[in-house]
Amino acid sequence: MIKKTFKQIFTKGQPKWFKFLNLSILLPALLYPFVFYTTIFFFDNPKNLGLTYLLFFAVNAYPFYLLLLAYFNSLLFQKSRILGSLLPLAILLTFTFGTIYISSSINDKLSESVKDNKGRAKKGYIGVNNDYKVLDDKVFLHDTLIVGADAKTFEIVSWAWERDKNYYYHFGKRIQYIDRETFEDLDYHYGKDKNHVYYDEHIIEGADAKTFYHIEGSQDGKDANNCYRWGEKVECKVLLTEE
Repeated sequence: MIKKTFKQIFTKGQPKWFKFLNLSILLPALLYPFVFYTTIFFFDNPKNLGLTYLLFFAVNAYPFYLLLLAYFNSLLFQKSRILGSLLPLAILLTFTFGTIYISSSINDKLSESVKDNKGRAKKGYIGVNNDYKVLDDKVFLHDTLIVGADAKTFEIVSWAWERDKNYYYHFGKRIQYIDRETFEDLDYHYGKDKNHVYYDEHIIEGADAKTFYHIEGSQDGKDANNCYRWGEKVECKVLLTEE
């Protein structure tokens, strides 16, 4: 049967141009690895295993369908050259433009996901981790609206802090009592402004903002009067013991 099919497709009575054109019907067979990989997922929790196997083999047999189509099209060509030429032309054009479209879509997705050489995130997002985005002049942390944030001036300051022209934000939460102009992010959860010292967004009661400093590489801090660990007041000898 297969031998007869190929013999008909390459029959001597047909012009060479049609033979090559008719073979374009077989072009979708080049996608067989992708189709086979996709059909493997038919077996992901199937409701009817027998029907799933039938569908799996039916889909993966599609190159034979194309072969039969090319066979019958060569017979059609013997009766009408115009009709026999239309089908392979349609398949050739569809395959060509389909390939171009898919390639273009993949390139667009890659362009959106790859950061440029300045380390900026894809369009519409703020920062390089794509947690924050601007949509319709509103700022979102993932899918949660940051109420009142100014989209034009909103920026990420550090892993925990953001700001706009009016306020500082801690993981998207507006902290209204922070003095925006004097606030410093001291790392390891600490920060301070002219009025207070902060651990995350919480004020460390009694800490002296003028003299407080963070001890680099630790969860400790110190001011002129006291020592702190994890934002809590501790005896300074605890810090000295571990130095």
